[in-house]
Amino acid sequence: MIEIKIMGKYTLLLILIFLLFGKSYSQEQFLDYIVKQNSDTIYGTFRNYTKNKLYFYEKIQNPKSSWIKFRKHNLKKVTSFKLNDKIYTYKEPKHTDGIYATSEKDTNTDQWLKSSIGNFIHKEEKLSDYVVTIQKDTIYGEIHNPLLGKLYLSGKNDRIVKINNDSIQAYRMNNEIFYYKEKERVNLFDNKGDYLKLLVDDRIQLFEYEKKNNHHNNPAGANIRTKKIYYFIQTDEELVLIDNFLYKKSLRRLFSENSELISKIEEDEYTLDNIYFIIKYYNEHL
Repeated sequence: MIEIKIMGKYTLLLILIFLLFGKSYSQEQFLDYIVKQNSDTIYGTFRNYTKNKLYFYEKIQNPKSSWIKFRKHNLKKVTSFKLNDKIYTYKEPKHTDGIYATSEKDTNTDQWLKSSIGNFIHKEEKLSDYVVTIQKDTIYGEIHNPLLGKLYLSGKNDRIVKINNDSIQAYRMNNEIFYYKEKERVNLFDNKGDYLKLLVDDRIQLFEYEKKNNHHNNPAGANIRTKKIYYFIQTDEELVLIDNFLYKKSLRRLFSENSELISKIEEDEYTLDNIYFIIKYYNEHL
């Protein structure tokens, strides 16, 4: 009887450890992270980031109260980080004649694709480009982006396939997949339909839409082209444009049955910059 009692306590302890660390791991898969030079890994989220600047926020919660704060980290002593499930590694910059330059350029090859944020490089194997026709035929080749005109694919036997919504419903270029969607206009000059980049492919899908605009109101009179990113969420019933300013209202309506996720959004643990993890989290907890 004593042995059974001891084994019972041991089993209970194992269950508690499993539940504790299992839940911790479950939460970490919905977060970014940074790895410091001392090998410490800190989980949190990136916000207000651009191609050259990153701001990482670690959630700090007092176990004796309900308040939540966020500690901001810089990347001065960071060796690598994960952003939206892509891992970036620090590359030592070169100093040539007093000019500060990165050691590895943001260039692609036939075998590899590279992207950079500051001095951090993400590298992945390049997959074949393709288009999917309205008849659901898949044609492989290489997609080109000319200075004038639309994208086109060059395939076998010098076959040329122009990418337009009359004949092509989807395509993959540089490992990114785009689908043609009828959508809400983001401004008065926007198209009713366009190709949207797929970010999350699950029951609830997430798409990114890059809208380019021309501006002429500058002192030199030059034509300045800017771009703005919008997000669309595809549910079973609708394709929803997420308003950049009222995004919390839109997400509350879409995900009202998941109170834990709504709480994370309301408490700014997730912001619009973390829409990738919001959709991933929701799909995991359907």
